[in-house]
Amino acid sequence: MDTSPQDLPFAAAPEPDSGIARQSRETLLCAGMKRFLSTWVVVFALPLAGVASHITLQTKAGSAFSQGEVSVSVDITNRGDETAMSVQVEALLEGQSASSRLRDELGVGETFNAAIGLGDAPASPGIYTVVLKVHYADTRGHPFTALSSVRLVTADTNPNQEPLTASLVSSKAKRQGEITLTVAASTSQALNAHIRLVLPAELKTATPDLDVVVPPRETQRCRFAVENVSAQPGSTYAVFAVVDYTANGLHRSVVARGTLSTRKAGAIPVAATTGGLAAIAVLLLAFAALQFRPKSARSPASGSSSGSMAWPLVFDLAILAALMAFTLCFIPPRYLFLDTTTVGGDTP
Repeated sequence: MDTSPQDLPFAAAPEPDSGIARQSRETLLCAGMKRFLSTWVVVFALPLAGVASHITLQTKAGSAFSQGEVSVSVDITNRGDETAMSVQVEALLEGQSASSRLRDELGVGETFNAAIGLGDAPASPGIYTVVLKVHYADTRGHPFTALSSVRLVTADTNPNQEPLTASLVSSKAKRQGEITLTVAASTSQALNAHIRLVLPAELKTATPDLDVVVPPRETQRCRFAVENVSAQPGSTYAVFAVVDYTANGLHRSVVARGTLSTRKAGAIPVAATTGGLAAIAVLLLAFAALQFRPKSARSPASGSSSGSMAWPLVFDLAILAALMAFTLCFIPPRYLFLDTTTVGGDTP
């Protein structure tokens, strides 16, 4: 009796590697490709969203000395095109500090009037510098600091005769830069000076205070190493140095102003851009081939099932390689090992 496989009741049972299994693998592969392409669209759109607006705060300040006490009034106007959040003014004078009330929001074109009392005036009469730090944040919560200063006069002096002058010169910085302060004395005696370097919160220096002796009719140069804490590449920050000294029995103070710019990020290499576009083109072509190939090609013989099983792994590796290449093109590798996120970079 002829018992061929065609006559057996169970001969028509499908193979373990059936067309349904292959279709399921292809469906997962196409879904992965769609997710990959959507991720690239989002990544390319993010840089365009980051250049939408900016905050620029204009500061006007005045000081008052009455009955032995010091007060400061500050008017802050938002000249940018984005609302400033959590605006607060901090005033510093000879080791004393005081803050104004907090303004939750400062809209475009609005002005915030802040009054700050600093208590008793310094014991030595003369001219002082009150340092003003305007703390604020953007709508995303990133903090920034705008610097300013105002002169305080507690005794009559001759403003036309300044025995000491100062100038500040800064260099561009990527991670660490340098600021040079030059102090010149025009007196016949040496002057003891105290120097304070005032920086925004995005920058820092290990030695913000120095005590120097300026020889008579000579100059003294002081160098400060400044480190980039959270300043964005290509940003410019206002910085200044306050030089306090005593001459003819009166306290005097001069301010040397300058700016510190961070270097712009390098342009994306042409090879990296070309490679990225080529990778996108290859993946798009592969996606189109999977979507529009004939149905007969989608149901290969059972003998070729092992080759079709390798396709998901190949595309997974290609997607992983493309994402890694994109990440390393735009983000320096050293940032990938940090446990903090670097933000900031506004120009007050």
